[in-house]
Amino acid sequence: MQAGDIGVVTMSAEGDLDTFIEVAEVCPAEQATCAGASYRSTTPRRSGHFGPTRRGGLRSYRLPMPTGNTVSHPAGTALRVIASIVGSVLVAVALSIIWIARLSIDRVLYVSGLGADGEPTAGWFELALLLLVVGGFAVAWAARGLRSTVPWLSVWSPSFSVAMASSLFLVASQVTCTTGCPLPVGPAFTWQDLVHTTVAVLAFALAAFAMLQVSFVEGRRRLRVLSLGAGVSTAAIAAAGGILSLLQFRTDIGSILELVATTIGMGWLAILGMDTAVAQRRVRRKTWKPVLQAVEVHRSTARSTGTISLVAVSR
Repeated sequence: MQAGDIGVVTMSAEGDLDTFIEVAEVCPAEQATCAGASYRSTTPRRSGHFGPTRRGGLRSYRLPMPTGNTVSHPAGTALRVIASIVGSVLVAVALSIIWIARLSIDRVLYVSGLGADGEPTAGWFELALLLLVVGGFAVAWAARGLRSTVPWLSVWSPSFSVAMASSLFLVASQVTCTTGCPLPVGPAFTWQDLVHTTVAVLAFALAAFAMLQVSFVEGRRRLRVLSLGAGVSTAAIAAAGGILSLLQFRTDIGSILELVATTIGMGWLAILGMDTAVAQRRVRRKTWKPVLQAVEVHRSTARSTGTISLVAVSR
């Protein structure tokens, strides 16, 4: 084997393939050590390889076998594509409902006010939030492989941030503010208003944090740039709208700013879902191609139980 080549050892058991592939790779001679092994999207920790390998030495690691005995890679990818697309559509529908409801009101009203007690748009507001919750969970599940490369942004995954924000929006859909959505000052403010305001603010914060996390993932450059712009603008615009509301100054502008921030956040989530669907389709076409070729060679050469075949796959 040459430096940089990969050898794939497929294990057979009773005429069928086992559930893993042993992969060996020669450490390139120009490198002093190989800090870890990787194969496509498989990380060193997940692949089972730990520690450095000396120059010219052989490092090995284990990959999951895409066979009928394990989780089907094409089926799993298809589910993630479907979930991401459905989630994006649901989020887009929810955003459309919010806009239609807001345009039907001819007075100054913040987004949360659409669901306040006694408002004619309360039912539509609840429906929109529930669609957002379902869509958010679907996109979070489909995009669960994303991880930020910045330490302080990688405390948890972007999917977890989206899922937590969706959970908080679920609470906000069921605990709406009282008539007029009073500010957190004065006798009109109730515990119901406190719960709704708190979960709404935290949900917005988690959504903005998820955007920043996606801004520093590996690959997917367009999504990173879009996420950075969306995260910064959502946080800034939502904060400006909230401050104007608290100060009771130009609330007409503050309500518009909150609607704009809502639009950016929900639009980003819908785009994340569609981008995830496209990325998963690419994974389905490309990621397992070399391994599947090795599997086909093994099936054509294996003769009995316990046979091991070594296939060199050049990078």
